[in-house]
Amino acid sequence: MPKTPKTRSAIEALDLYCRKANGRTLKTLGVCIGANLGHNKTEARERIVHQAKYLEILSSCKSNNGVTTLTAIDTGVSNFAYSTFKWYKKDELPTLVDWNKIDLRQKFLPSGDGKMSIDPRDTFLVGHKLTEMFTAILPIPDMFTIERQRIRSQSSKTVLETVFMSNIMEQILYSNLKNKQIYYETNLKYVVNSSSPQRMVQYWCALRSLKSLLQEYKDSNSTSGGAPPIESGNQCNKTTKVIRINLVRKLLRGSLGLDDYKKCLLTPDWKTKIARQVQAKKKFKLFDCIETGPATGTRKDDDLADSFLHGLAWMQWLKTYEEITEITSANGGSFHQSVLSSFNKYCMELKTEWLNMSHATRSELAELQLNEASQEKMKRAILS
Repeated sequence: MPKTPKTRSAIEALDLYCRKANGRTLKTLGVCIGANLGHNKTEARERIVHQAKYLEILSSCKSNNGVTTLTAIDTGVSNFAYSTFKWYKKDELPTLVDWNKIDLRQKFLPSGDGKMSIDPRDTFLVGHKLTEMFTAILPIPDMFTIERQRIRSQSSKTVLETVFMSNIMEQILYSNLKNKQIYYETNLKYVVNSSSPQRMVQYWCALRSLKSLLQEYKDSNSTSGGAPPIESGNQCNKTTKVIRINLVRKLLRGSLGLDDYKKCLLTPDWKTKIARQVQAKKKFKLFDCIETGPATGTRKDDDLADSFLHGLAWMQWLKTYEEITEITSANGGSFHQSVLSSFNKYCMELKTEWLNMSHATRSELAELQLNEASQEKMKRAILS
């Protein structure tokens, strides 16, 4: 009597088909589920499977509990930002349920005067109270994803200390959230993830494509002398920040039905808050949308934009993961050539959100004013 084929889990089935795919297919899939790109096929597959384990947790919560929740955190000190998205099984899109920015010094230090030193007593107190806020005051999500802090400019002592403080708070919060599960007798079942900001930026704004866009702008405006200088990385870094802020504005308008670019829903409370700002002015500040009182930090928008886009990126990656595992889990996850063909076809049709946008939308988000010749060229590209 023939043996019944073993039914593979979603991750095992995905791993099986990744082993059968080529490097280009794995690279495309990896970018679109938020996995780190490896240097070779083996590394790419391993990192896809590693990322899939986190996405499977979110997918299982959504399937079993009817909803999954994720909180994305950007660990600045004076501009600590976070967003929380819920994705209900019955909805086609995730819902923004919380979004905030905090000055950790003003909110958690006794003096509240905005001063904080790299003193263990200060960092412990802030880290402890911050952890309590996320685990005892606010609703606990299924996953915390903490944006990994990058080592930036060391051109001055002020910048260097700020970088150190942000990195210290990232490490403390990550450790506290993990240790609370290990050492406290609680049933806290959340997952803590350290997430790369580069993966988020790559998904929403591909740097290579952006460089081409900036070069086209420079070429098309060379006769008028209105082209911005394009230096090694500087222009792209500044432009990506502008793009991310403008993109969140566009997403919020879409959530209100004022733009056809719709990727998330809003709770009634957030609809009211954001509608007030959108109706007040065309280029509204994200900071004003959160409508909080003191201890909110400076009126900067980039931290809020990054926490929002990081949370929403995970929701987008979850959607891709669920679609790809629906393909690979056919036939109980056992190998079949037709399934491999569907897997390859699906992966090769995947694009990052930036590449899904029209040329006109990218230029609009980057605030590039194209001349008539460039606009005509853009129209021909769109129609072709």
